[in-house]
Amino acid sequence: MRVNWNYIKIIVLLGIVVFLYAFASVKNNVRNVTKPNISFLGENNLFITHETVSKLLIQNQDSIKNVPKETLDLNVLELALNSNPMIKSAEVYVAVNGTLNAEIKQKKTCCESKHKRILLYR
Repeated sequence: MRVNWNYIKIIVLLGIVVFLYAFASVKNNVRNVTKPNISFLGENNLFITHETVSKLLIQNQDSIKNVPKETLDLNVLELALNSNPMIKSAEVYVAVNGTLNAEIKQKKTCCESKHKRILLYR
């Protein structure tokens, strides 16, 4: 009986691909979120600080560190940042290595009144 080596090669190759996919999936699910990395876009960072953004990120949760990536709701964190009146736009994402990144663009003041304490943003 003659053995067709092409079928055996395809089965072995398919087994290796399934094993690598399962290994990567398990490894990715075990990875936790580490420290948040906050970056401000633009040249002027006048109104909001790194500490304020960290407080906004952990406002709804106890901590962001050591949380599995699957249980972290990035949309809620982004909405919490965008609810601040001094933030124009915010993007929150998790990198492959587990670092939580927040990119924030602040609003600019167009005029300020010291007597009535009115700030107008654009």
